[in-house]
Amino acid sequence: MCVRETTTRYHGDEQWRRQRTSDPLRDWPALHAASVRHPESFWAELFEHEFRLKFVVPPRVVVDRAANLGAGAWLPGAYICIYVSVVCMVCAMGGR
Repeated sequence: MCVRETTTRYHGDEQWRRQRTSDPLRDWPALHAASVRHPESFWAELFEHEFRLKFVVPPRVVVDRAANLGAGAWLPGAYICIYVSVVCMVCAMGGR
């Protein structure tokens, strides 16, 4: 059994809150800009509330741009509990 969580949208910074219209197509450029301005808080919130990733070991940072991998290293040091993440995602979608 999984406890249902309330779906939370990205709350973002003040600029995002002022610009958003609740129309996904019109909001996309502003949402992308917010993800670039504050990648740590943007992705941390989405991983937790939208993607519902459950970590056995949390990442040191969301993205390590110092890693020489082109786009950086995402979730370095993290171990994700895929089973629990999937179960919670299914429960949030109305499944059992």
